[in-house]
Formats: sequence, structure tokens, C-alpha cells
Amino acid sequence: MISILLALCFATSIFPPQQKWQDPEVHVQVDRNKIHEGESFRLILSSPHLSGEQPDTSPLEQDFFVYGTGFQTQTSIIQGKRTQSVQWVITLQPKHAGKIKIPSLRVGDATSPPLEVEVLSEKDWGSAKAGAGRPVFVEVEVENLHPYVQSKVLVTAKVWMDDSIRGGSLTDPELEGALLERVGEDVSYTGRRGNKAYQVIERRYAVFPQTSGKVTIPPLVFDGQRAVSQHQRRRSPFDDPFFGPSPFDSLFERTTPIRAQSEAIDLEVQPKPDEAHSDWWLPAKKVEIVERWEPDPPEFRVAEPVTRNIFLRAVGLAAEQMPELELPELQSCKTYPGKVQHQTDSRQGEVISIVLQPIVLVPTQAGSLTLPAIEVSWWDTEADEMRIASLPEQTIEVLPGSGDPVTEEKAENQPPLNPEDASSSKADGNLPPVAEENPESWLSQYAYQLGSGIFFGLISFWLWQRRRGRGQGNAEPKLDQAPDSPAAPTISLPAAEKQLRQACQSGDPAHIEQAILQLGGVQYPQTPPRNSVAWAKQLDCPQLVSLCEKLQEARFAPNPTQGWSGVELWQSYQQAKKQSPAANMPSPLPQLYPQHSS
Repeated sequence: MISILLALCFATSIFPPQQKWQDPEVHVQVDRNKIHEGESFRLILSSPHLSGEQPDTSPLEQDFFVYGTGFQTQTSIIQGKRTQSVQWVITLQPKHAGKIKIPSLRVGDATSPPLEVEVLSEKDWGSAKAGAGRPVFVEVEVENLHPYVQSKVLVTAKVWMDDSIRGGSLTDPELEGALLERVGEDVSYTGRRGNKAYQVIERRYAVFPQTSGKVTIPPLVFDGQRAVSQHQRRRSPFDDPFFGPSPFDSLFERTTPIRAQSEAIDLEVQPKPDEAHSDWWLPAKKVEIVERWEPDPPEFRVAEPVTRNIFLRAVGLAAEQMPELELPELQSCKTYPGKVQHQTDSRQGEVISIVLQPIVLVPTQAGSLTLPAIEVSWWDTEADEMRIASLPEQTIEVLPGSGDPVTEEKAENQPPLNPEDASSSKADGNLPPVAEENPESWLSQYAYQLGSGIFFGLISFWLWQRRRGRGQGNAEPKLDQAPDSPAAPTISLPAAEKQLRQACQSGDPAHIEQAILQLGGVQYPQTPPRNSVAWAKQLDCPQLVSLCEKLQEARFAPNPTQGWSGVELWQSYQQAKKQSPAANMPSPLPQLYPQHSS
């Protein structure tokens, strides 16, 4: 009998049961929502349960040319749970312009929800058609020309290349008065301008203006090689230009350098509105607070710990911009906050951030226990108004302790918990999905993709390193890197500190903020701070954190320099340096392969 039970336990540990909420639902998304007439795009179907099935693409043929369907299966283990996802990638090209509805598609017994894309006609291209006919040109589209300060602005760069281009590199712009980071991976597709076919590489950036007023996005520059031999091989526009021509073609063709650049774009950044009266300025498309209990559902007993995971998540903000929640003290209950975790990801051109704040609750008395409401004010950039995200007040019933009767005195004398235990189940750094009415929410998909992405990313990096070690003679041109591009110049720690000292002496909050970001990038090249408050927290100096919070208030005040002095901030930094060795030991070499959070 015991052997049978052991066998059952072993089997369930290897093959964990499916959660009761799982159903054969098919999720759908596109790589972009606006497509120019003549361009192709990717329709992505995914399901965590279906396998061995093929989607029926016949309903698409009325409005689209269907070029093919790719298939892949991904398996990952997140926090000890084995998950599997199946994904189908369908390449489509619209047959006409306008708003086109992608109908529901059947995969086995499941169907995908409908989706709508907008296809722009030739007359809607505007000045973008100016590049038609050239071998390569660069376009830049901006989501919003009049954003709020510190809000996210999506910038989309497109490099159009005909079949004579043999690869190249696109230089990321350097902005003054704004932070910039890439969003997602580069997307490749085909398109037409006039009667000419092009291969298009699309790259997305998130720009966060740090000061109000005029902020300029400088031209994005593409440097590449163009084949000029009369005997060059004729290539299809559907080929990937980054793999280069056949090795035999090099006997007959030669290349010449070619450069193209976009137009500069000016942003008119609006200051923080007067109606935004909260301590934290959070301009976003969506902010919400949710919770998850461990165990779930929780059972509250005297002297027995229960973990409450509180998630603050936002669309259009980086995690470093989001505040740590102020959790009130509870009557007849001890609280042990755990380590706060931050995650930032990108999804369909949006920056999605999550802040997890775990806290262990240990009731000290049986009876009713009230958990007060938690509220965070934020600015809705789409509705242009102040909103409040909240976790409502709730009352729970605490039972007497299990086993022997437990008194309040016994609970009070219980040894304190290690705060790190509040997040021990997240030791891998991945935020788990939040159990909600709709379990297949974007947070659930985000947590799954994060775990599998880390696993496959490590394997891909290892294979790439092996390939790179064979020598650079066989290296293939990529959009990210020019063959002979020099390393980006870096600033030394003393020089960065000197600029901060001079900025503090000037008393200009905007200059101080920029100097802090530059110094933070030198001190923490792997995790550069997004703003001065995040930098002060990395130095682990409460006084400096308080001064940087005042600095943020001064930046958005009507008269930024009035009533503000940077001397105290500089003195506080000098004290923090003595307590934080990391502040004095920057990376000796610039990062060889910079990472971009998404």
C-alpha cells in the first residue's frame, strides 16, 4: 500500500495536474496594429494546452494573402510548475486598405477571438513616400508629439532596403533631456513603395522625457553596404538581407558604403498638470493593484503566518518609476515585509511593469481583522485625468491556533520571521501570475514568457558565443552592429562626480537630475537607474532618497530653482559613498554587450 502511495506521489510530482481554470482557449495578437498597403505582417496564435492541431486559415483568404504558417512548442518550468505553450505564426498581406477584421480561427475544438487591424492606403502615407525609389531610407513614427513629462512615448523606426543592400547597422539615437530604451525585438517584413519591393526592419523605442519643453529626437542613421557589381545575384525581396549573398557571389560583386537617415522630430513635452496633486507622478495608460495569497485560499489562525503578495502593475511606465506601497500597521497582527521586486517587459509595443511587495501576516488574536484599503493615484494619459487604483478594504476572520490553544501572549512571543521568507518562493526573480477572474490575463502570459524566455535566451547566448569564438571572419552583417564601428565612449567616475558637484552648485534641478543619471550609469552599468530616487535607493541611503524625492518635486515646480539647494544633496552623497563600496567601484571596462530592458 505504501509503495502504491509513493508511486502516486512520484507521478504527480512529474506530471502536475492542470489547474481547474485552464481551458482550450486560443489567444491572438499581431506584431503591429497599423500596416501600410502592400506590407506583410505576422498573426500569432498561442495556446497553453493545444498541441498536434493546425489552425484553419481559410477564413483569412477573403481579405488577406496567406503566405505560410510556422509552428513551435515551448516548455518551461516556473517555480516548480511545468508549463507548455504552442504557437502558430501566420504571415499575411492585406488585399485592400481600411480597417479589416481578422475573423475567429478554429484550432481543433477551440476558437480564437476576432481582431481588427488598420491598413493605410497609399494616400495615407504622406511624406513617408518621399523615400520610394531609393535603395534604402529610414522612417520614424512617433506615438505622441505632446506627451507629459516622464510619460512613455513610443517611437518606431523603419529601415526600408531593396535587394541591393548587404546588411548594415542602425545607430540608436542619443537624447538630451530624455531616457530611451528599446522595446521588444526587431521585426522584419516585406513592403512596397510605389512599384518597388523592400525588406523592412522595424525597431521600437520607449522615450521618457525628463524635462518639460522642447525635446528633440535626432536623426536615426543607417550605415550599410550596397552591391554595385553588374554580375550580382538577383535576390528576392522576401530574402533576409542579414545573411548576405551566396559565398560564390563575392567572386563577382563588390560593395560600396551607403548611408541613410531619418528626419529629426521635436516633442513638445507638457509639465505635470496642476490637477495631479499626489506625491508620486505616475503618467500611464493603466495602473492597478491586485493581490495573491499563499496559501490560496488563505486560512488565518493565531500565530500561523500567511503571505500576502501585493502587485502594483502599470502600462506605460517602467518599474523604477513606480512607488513602493505604504502598508498601514495592523491591529492584533504582526507584519513582516519582504523584499520588493521589480520587473519591466514589453508587449505589442507597450512597456509593462510590475512591482511585487510581499508581506507576511502573523495574527496575534482570534476574531475579526480588518485590512485597510490601499490606494495609488495616477494620471491617465489617454483620458487626461487623475485616477486612483485601489485594493478595497477587507475583513477576515482569524481562528484560534491549531493544536493547543494559542493565546495572544504566545503569538507575541513567537520569534520574528526573516523578511526574506516573504519572497522565498520567488528566489528565481520571476514574478508569478496573479490569480484573477481572467487567469489568462497579460500578467499570466508575461510570467510564463519571462521564465521560458530566460531559459531559451541562455541557450541562444551560449550557442552564439561558441559561434563567435570561431573567428570574426565568418561574421554576418546585422542591423545592430557595423563591422568596424568604434566602441561607444564612456566617462570616468571622477569626471561624472565632478559634473554632479558642479550641477549641485548651480542648483538647477534638471541639470542635477541629468548628472545623477550619468553618474548612476557609471556606478551601476548593469542596472542603470531611471531617475534620481532609484539611484539613491541603490546607494541604500535614506537621507539621500529623501533629498532626491524633494529634487523630483522641485523639477516640476513652477519656479524650479526657488527654495532649492543642491549643496545638501552633494554632501549627503559624499556620506553615502563611505557606506556603499559599490559607489566607488565602477565597472573597469564598458559593457561589451549592453542589455536593454523591455
